[in-house]
Amino acid sequence: MNPKVAGGDSIQEFARNLHARVFLLEQDGRVLVPAMSGALVTSQRIPKGLLVALAPAQAHCAAGGGEPQFPQTKEAPNAAHVPTRMVCLKQGRPLWVLDLTYPEMRLVSGEGVPGAAPLSYLRLQTNAQLMTADEFDAKLRDEQASARERERIAAFLREREQAAERQRREAALRQQAAEQRDAAEWPARVAQFQANLKPGDRFRWTAPPGISGDVVGMVVRVDAEVVFVQFDNLTIGAQATWYVPRNQLEPFRGRTPAGTYKIE
Repeated sequence: MNPKVAGGDSIQEFARNLHARVFLLEQDGRVLVPAMSGALVTSQRIPKGLLVALAPAQAHCAAGGGEPQFPQTKEAPNAAHVPTRMVCLKQGRPLWVLDLTYPEMRLVSGEGVPGAAPLSYLRLQTNAQLMTADEFDAKLRDEQASARERERIAAFLREREQAAERQRREAALRQQAAEQRDAAEWPARVAQFQANLKPGDRFRWTAPPGISGDVVGMVVRVDAEVVFVQFDNLTIGAQATWYVPRNQLEPFRGRTPAGTYKIE
């Protein structure tokens, strides 16, 4: 059985009695004791057994001429919602506020009728803190300030991410424009390179037989339409030098590709 929380002579005494209590609320409707029921009631889907445990607080509120309300809830593991704050309102102003936290809230199994399937329970521990109207106003101000600060930080982070995304898009557009410009200018650059070949120029051979990778090297001597070259990553018949047609060379910058090709 769940612990019976004594209402006490005041809401202060009830809050002390409720603090650190553990409740088991049966989930399948097979336990008919209201205090053990996990049935979801009210539009807020609060477990019935938890409302039974909080009934003395509602009675204290009504005795003081107030109306109890649950303005905030928290979702439990089984889609139930447990109240995290109970406010006793009188003429629109709180008489007192009961803050509720749940250090433990999980689904567990327990034995039922012999031979039947085990029962499923929502196990939760309630911690209770009572606040006066002034304490509640101060806490609300703190919460609102914290919410504003969180929103300020979130807005800053959103703005920073948006700025970073804009920079990424602009950089991608610049890169795309540069690549398009290089592609458009490349034939002219190749033609100029071939027309002005001289010893020491770095090149890429565009038509190495049977090789799909980049073959690069350096111009040694230019003889009209053929060029005597030295390869960096190719040997032909164990030699790193060869004659290559001028129109098969294009400019090359950068590191020599890894690996060495061989043509026997």
